[in-house]
Amino acid sequence: MPRFFSFRSALGAALPAFLLLATGALTACGGSESNAGGGATAASGSGEAPADTVQVTLSSYAFEAARDTFVAGRPYRFVLDNEADIAHEWAVVPRGDTTEANVLTEVEKDELPAGGSHAVTFAFPEAGAYDFACYMTEPGSHYDAGMVAPVTVVASR
Repeated sequence: MPRFFSFRSALGAALPAFLLLATGALTACGGSESNAGGGATAASGSGEAPADTVQVTLSSYAFEAARDTFVAGRPYRFVLDNEADIAHEWAVVPRGDTTEANVLTEVEKDELPAGGSHAVTFAFPEAGAYDFACYMTEPGSHYDAGMVAPVTVVASR
């Protein structure tokens, strides 16, 4: 006896493949958002508070942040806009770390080209004194040229 086309069986065979493709497309369509570094966290549906957004402008050898005081353990979404005509880096380090030895989180130069922007979510691990720093060495040391900005992190209440 010949088999006839059954919409129900065709749908049953195609649905899993469609769902697999749709899931792949959703995960592949991310932006330039990252969760970098040891203290990086992402706010999720697990009851965490959403990250506060902090605008940080990078220019020729300077940072201008919308705020300079943060709360330990709270996630912040840093939106980095490089308005300079050269690439920069953005690193969070303990105050005075001139060697990049203790970077807590970092956005590399290929993620922050001239005129580019990048977003990263990060939570400071503990209260203390920190710096936003750029360790680029071309055309000279950006850090030595003053591309460092002090920030303070207070304990959560």
